[in-house]
Amino acid sequence: MPMVAAGWHICLDVAEWLLVGRPLGAIVGEEAKKYGWEELRDAYAARLGRG
Repeated sequence: MPMVAAGWHICLDVAEWLLVGRPLGAIVGEEAKKYGWEELRDAYAARLGRG
């Protein structure tokens, strides 16, 4: 679940950038790590009691 939550978090960040007129394009695979995916995964794991 933490991995999925982190992925969706980044998807929503990308959508936010698109809405403000600064599209990032798709962020997939290893590239997600450049946008804090691992930190988000760990934070969601802690919040969901899976860390």
